[in-house]
Amino acid sequence: RYDLPFRGGRLIMIIEGLVDTRPKPYKKIGDKIKRERKLKHYTGSEVAEWCDMSWSHFNHIENGYIKPSTRELKKIANVLDVDSAYFLLEG
Repeated sequence: RYDLPFRGGRLIMIIEGLVDTRPKPYKKIGDKIKRERKLKHYTGSEVAEWCDMSWSHFNHIENGYIKPSTRELKKIANVLDVDSAYFLLEG
């Protein structure tokens, strides 16, 4: 929490609004997708386009907010050249 005087504390609300506190139930899957994507030097929008999904939807998958369907996971794995089971394995 930042306590900076600015227009009656408005800046505090803005800074707090930038912190994402939503639950991320599929974070482990998303982290693996992001790691593989970055290793290949692909952008999120490239992978989303190649998987025939919107960037926003792919971003929600990669950030762990939603669980990808089996079909989506297979498409992502194919684009990233990994086995789709890799995303589901622990560790």
